[in-house]
Amino acid sequence: MKTGNWIVIIFGFALLAGCATTPSLPSLPSADGSASSSTLGGLSTAGSDADQDSIGDSQDACADTAPNVMVDLRGCELATGAIPGIRFKPAVSDLDAGGQQALDAYVEAMLRYPEVVLNVEAHTDNRGTAAANLELSKERVLSVVRYMLSGGVSPDRIKPFGYGESRPRAANATSEGREENRRIEIKVLEGLT
Repeated sequence: MKTGNWIVIIFGFALLAGCATTPSLPSLPSADGSASSSTLGGLSTAGSDADQDSIGDSQDACADTAPNVMVDLRGCELATGAIPGIRFKPAVSDLDAGGQQALDAYVEAMLRYPEVVLNVEAHTDNRGTAAANLELSKERVLSVVRYMLSGGVSPDRIKPFGYGESRPRAANATSEGREENRRIEIKVLEGLT
């Protein structure tokens, strides 16, 4: 009997029995004769990766991530947009230890997803002149890019942009708003389809 027929039969029995748990299927032989895991209509089976994020279900701390997103080693989606953990003090472009740690997850993911190209943007608050803030944002984005390159990411996979104070997320009237505006944003340009 063909492998596909066994899956239908086993799934049918599970439904008839009112089984609330995912049925456990044996590893099925692939075309080359090796065993492979299987997914049954989105239901995971032993050794599988139900959300198809490259992290097996047995190690996946976030087993329901959306399709086509980068995940960390735990299987949890990496944030896009403003990256938590990367904060700059006023007029400073160097990454601190927290910023480096936040970027480590992106570096690791970029190595696991070799087709991904990222847009990396740096933004500042409005203290100082617009020209100085534009230059500062360029220095900040270069700090991020250098760090990612030092981790093994190819330079052609990172598109850096410095926007200065031109794209605030919060009001610059408060110290909290200014801190929120001093940020790095990461967006996936291509590779996760």
